[in-house]
Amino acid sequence: MKTKFRAIDKLSNTLLETGFNLFGEVTCFHVVEQKWHELHPKMHALEFLSNVYVDQYTNIKDVDGIEIYANDIIEYNNEISNKTFRYRVYALPGGFGIKSEYWCDDMNDLTTSDELIIQPLADAQVRAFIEQNCKIVGNIYNI
Repeated sequence: MKTKFRAIDKLSNTLLETGFNLFGEVTCFHVVEQKWHELHPKMHALEFLSNVYVDQYTNIKDVDGIEIYANDIIEYNNEISNKTFRYRVYALPGGFGIKSEYWCDDMNDLTTSDELIIQPLADAQVRAFIEQNCKIVGNIYNI
């Protein structure tokens, strides 16, 4: 199991880097500073870093083999019911999860009561469902 991350600039909605290991603020700064001057040449470094999202890799890939990170939006097209379902991938204490089908269209941050409707990605059936049926369509920053 690999622990790796991606960094997204929320001001320009640009993917800065993916697949890096996070060992603290210094590593994160080094990873994103390479694009900092290119994207925002007049912005102070600390201001730039406060506008960077860092998401963790879930160790799951979508149906096309694309790595899924926390805060990605994945889509499932049910050909039998002719319905499309979109799920947000949430980072949870100890892992990752998606909301159950009935509540999946709600992309808001989790609340305490949502604990009852979360399906953990550690569950073999949930993992298989995602890997065999779902495709990444974006993330919460650009959708």
